[in-house]
Amino acid sequence: MVALETAGKGSPCYQIVARHYLPWPEKRVAPAGKEPIEIAVAYDTTTVKKDDLLKCRVTIRYNREGAAQMTLVDLGIPPGFQLQTETFESLKERGVIERYSVTGRQVIVYFREIPGNRPVEFEYQLKAKFPVRAKTPVSTVYQYYEPEVRAEAAPVVLTVQGGQ
Repeated sequence: MVALETAGKGSPCYQIVARHYLPWPEKRVAPAGKEPIEIAVAYDTTTVKKDDLLKCRVTIRYNREGAAQMTLVDLGIPPGFQLQTETFESLKERGVIERYSVTGRQVIVYFREIPGNRPVEFEYQLKAKFPVRAKTPVSTVYQYYEPEVRAEAAPVVLTVQGGQ
């Protein structure tokens, strides 16, 4: 319970912020081919050294007839890693993706269209910046005009060891 009291003239200004952690439920991932859209994010290893490159493979599959229009993929950038953007520049130049944007904790990839029943796959790299053991953020795929058509990839624990 929170109680605020004021004395004197004026209006109080306040903000209450809360954070909590919910563990990833084991039953959250549906069997392959059962959901309208799927995403899988796989790392070539879960242990690297500082300044090493970590390869990430993303597979997106739309399991309906036709194509998924205006699809967004939100790829979480793990703590202690720096995104290498060359792959996304290449995908954009080749017309595979419409565009991408990078924030401190994620890269958002915009697809104009993902064909039905045929996976879209690409790899990108992350550079390990400092020693850390952390869980990757959740990666999500969803349609812009049908946000309820979405899927998530389970987080993975990554370890960056000290020097080389």
